[in-house]
Amino acid sequence: MKNVGKCYSLIVTLAFLSLCVNAQSTVTTQDRTVISDFEKRVKNYVSLRERLEKKLPDLPKKATPEQIEAHKMALQKAVQAARSGENRGMYSLLRPRD
Repeated sequence: MKNVGKCYSLIVTLAFLSLCVNAQSTVTTQDRTVISDFEKRVKNYVSLRERLEKKLPDLPKKATPEQIEAHKMALQKAVQAARSGENRGMYSLLRPRD
């Protein structure tokens, strides 16, 4: 009798999960626009970061923690300087209102 109860629980759980998956797979045109805009902004950010990192001196193969930290801070400052004119939240999924 315990096995029957487990079987029913499993069936109900699977049915519930399938409903959740179907509900989440519906993407509206507005959602697609938001997602597309977000992806463009992220690609632009990644491109900016890669360009800035190429300008920095390469880390040695056996870099010390201090060298890694200095490289990280130099990249961070370069990104901040390059983005100084941009609004906060520029790369978040939901853009801030102007």
